[in-house]
Amino acid sequence: MVHAEMLARLLEARGTPVEALHRRPRHRRGATRGKYLNLLARGLVGADFFAVHMTWGAVNELTTLRFYGVIRSRTENALLKDVLRDVMAQEAVHYSFYRNVAIGRLTDNPRGQRIVRWALEHLWSPVGLGLRTRDDADRLARGIFEDRPELATQMDAQLNRIPGLADLNLVGSTVDAAVARRG
Repeated sequence: MVHAEMLARLLEARGTPVEALHRRPRHRRGATRGKYLNLLARGLVGADFFAVHMTWGAVNELTTLRFYGVIRSRTENALLKDVLRDVMAQEAVHYSFYRNVAIGRLTDNPRGQRIVRWALEHLWSPVGLGLRTRDDADRLARGIFEDRPELATQMDAQLNRIPGLADLNLVGSTVDAAVARRG
């Protein structure tokens, strides 16, 4: 949220106000509901819940990192390029942290690997889907990855090296689904 708010302030200063969607009442209720669902999942799954949380976080951080990279490569605005460079450096640290903790929790943990894989295959959705519609999320996925299939492949290769995720190809299959829904 901090990065989104910072970018919104930058856009507003440039004459393009952006509404902060995460502040709407239905999104705040959704965040509260998510906290309770996490508590329930923690009770049901036990300590392997943290493997799910950290792996899920790694996927989201990597996705966000690559998203900012594409935006940075497309902009001519020097200030935005500088801001995104710094944001990307933070996202890279976040990704590395989540990924390393996930690997530590999943190494030699077949049960955790099965739970994480199931959660990603059945429950994961792209970052922002709760704030945006499926159409918006699909449009972003297509806009970022459709003409850069190597980017999705590279991301999947990184994620597939997390124990239990071999051949998952989560990013590529998400982009393929977004393209298919466009018809």
